[in-house]
Amino acid sequence: MRQNEYFIDENTDTNNSDDINNIFDNYQERDEKGENMNHRSTILRDVARNAAIGLGFGSFFYLLVEAIAPNWVPITPLSIITLFIMSALIGELTFLLGNERIAGYIAHCVLTFALVIVWILMNGWSFSHITGGLPTVALVFIAIYGAIWAISIAHNKLDARKINEKLTAQR
Repeated sequence: MRQNEYFIDENTDTNNSDDINNIFDNYQERDEKGENMNHRSTILRDVARNAAIGLGFGSFFYLLVEAIAPNWVPITPLSIITLFIMSALIGELTFLLGNERIAGYIAHCVLTFALVIVWILMNGWSFSHITGGLPTVALVFIAIYGAIWAISIAHNKLDARKINEKLTAQR
C-alpha cells in the first residue's frame, strides 16, 4: 500500500519572495520511501518554463526590432502565432542543447537560425523584401543571439552570487 506525503521544506520562508518562487519545487508528492512521484510533472514544468522563457525573449526582441525598424517584419496574426511557436521551440532547444559543450552551443545556434529562416518563409516573406536581404537577417540574428546569451550569462552569474550569499549566511 502506497502512502502519499506532501511537504514543503522546513527551511522555506513563505514571507520571502525568492522562497515563494521555489515552493512549487519543494512541494512534491512522495511515496513512503521518500521517492519523488512527480517526475512527469517535473518534466512538464521544465518544458513549460523553457517555452515561456523562449516566448519572453522572442516577443521582446520581435517588438524591439519593430520599434527600431518599423515594418521590417510585418505584424500579422500569422507572424505572431508562428513567432510564439518558434520562440517556444528555441526555448526547448536551449534546454536540450545547453550542455556547456561547444558542440551543443554550435548546434543550438545553427538550429535557432534554421528556425528563424523557417519562420520567415512560413510567413511568406522573401529575403528580397527584407531590407538588406539574407546578410542583414544574419547580422540581426547574430546581434539578437549575442544579446540573449549576454543577458542569460549575467542572470546566471547573479543567481550564483545570490545562492553563494545564502550558503555563506547559513554557515
